[in-house]
Amino acid sequence: MEARDRRGTNEVSRFTGIHGGHPMADRKEQYQELMAKLEQQRDELRLKMHLAKAEAKEEWEELEKKWDRLKSRMGDAGDEADDAWDDIQAAAGILADEIKKGYDRIRKAF
Repeated sequence: MEARDRRGTNEVSRFTGIHGGHPMADRKEQYQELMAKLEQQRDELRLKMHLAKAEAKEEWEELEKKWDRLKSRMGDAGDEADDAWDDIQAAAGILADEIKKGYDRIRKAF
């Protein structure tokens, strides 16, 4: 038996606005409509989550390539002359910023 508050409503009726006093057929139809709407929303969200995961994976793979380039550039920087260091440092800074922003986008997706 469903728990009811002092007004005679239960959790489903508070959520749906469906209260007592309706013929049983009307209530059944309203519950069926509610279930159909919830199922549609559930399916849409499942698809969005799947797509978000795919997008996040693609972005992660791109960020991994950038990470490898950044590590390589920073390693090369130690071998370069002092005059090239500023250029390498600037490029590495831009790349590091792109990686950070990409990580933030992935984090927000979940």
